Amino acid sequence: MSSLTWIFEDEPYDASTFDQVRSDEDPNVKSAKDKAGTSPDSEGELRIKNDDDFTNEGLILLLGVTGSGKTYFLNKLKDHSLAEHHDPYLASETAQCNPVQIFLDDEGNRSITVVDTPGFDDTSRPEGEILAEIVGFLATQHALGVPLRGVLYLHKITDNRMTGSSLTYLNLFRSLVGEDALENVVLVTSMWNRLRDEDRSQGLRREQELIDKYWSPMLIKGSYVFQFDGTTESALSLVYRLAEKKAVVLKIQKEIMDQDKSVLGTSAGRYLGRKLEHDTELYRARAEQLEAQLEAELRGQSQDSELIRKLWQNKAQTKEVLKHLEESMERMKVHPRSSTNQHIKQIQEEREGGTIADRLRQWQWKFQALLSRK
Repeated sequence: MSSLTWIFEDEPYDASTFDQVRSDEDPNVKSAKDKAGTSPDSEGELRIKNDDDFTNEGLILLLGVTGSGKTYFLNKLKDHSLAEHHDPYLASETAQCNPVQIFLDDEGNRSITVVDTPGFDDTSRPEGEILAEIVGFLATQHALGVPLRGVLYLHKITDNRMTGSSLTYLNLFRSLVGEDALENVVLVTSMWNRLRDEDRSQGLRREQELIDKYWSPMLIKGSYVFQFDGTTESALSLVYRLAEKKAVVLKIQKEIMDQDKSVLGTSAGRYLGRKLEHDTELYRARAEQLEAQLEAELRGQSQDSELIRKLWQNKAQTKEVLKHLEESMERMKVHPRSSTNQHIKQIQEEREGGTIADRLRQWQWKFQALLSRK
């Protein structure tokens, strides 16, 4: 059984079913241009469906692995960049969830908040910390009553194949979102503008492989594929579509806020926890092997100083990885609901009004303090 269907064993994937669904008439698999759906009116004003207390604003979440183009996408929605990058596509400076209000008309009356998130596979931070931060952010967004319009999951079309880490985090993404919210999910293939004209056909084959092998269960549930070509117009057309969506609640938000689960107790947390436990076993075995090699070399009569140096270095690196793995598990033991409600109360007392982005930023530093607790 593939790792994709392993998480959802109660809903096995039948490829023949999807072959019937993937017709030109199916809106879930049409091209982005054919599926423009919602667009600004003649004056460029966005028509957003109203939700209680938030008539003009909603939220769109960007998710994906590091380097998938999330920050670049958001930069294309702004008059200026979030940060200066040597390579605006591959260099990501999103160290935490970063809400940015995007105005969609000249008067500033219509806006939507787009949230750039840390990459799931950011090697500079424990994976559990990243998941806990994203979960905490989503819990706060839900508690504030901010309507979540949709989730964008970005994947580089320049990747020759689906890597093991990319597949792992796609599965993590699915367990975080849940089956019921997939109609509000867009699978965005990015970096099309990096392909030469003669390579575009290869990019289309890669996209079709993603659809056939990995994304089809989500498309059947209502998600669709969008090609982001790197332009502001392409980014805005996607935002316009999602802004008209009915607000959605993700599975992990229900688990955290309704069921008061810890991050580790959620479906996404359990999935990541199994991965971390597996990785921990591998690195502990590696540490024991290095220790045995080092002891044997130190006891030997003809000691190889260069080999000993490398063994010490590898041992230190392995210990550092184990430390990160342990920290990841610890960070996921947090129960965000009570602390989120407490922080929301503080925000309401300290700052009345303001934009969604203002309120979410006001909360952000408080949750960082929560994550750092032992």
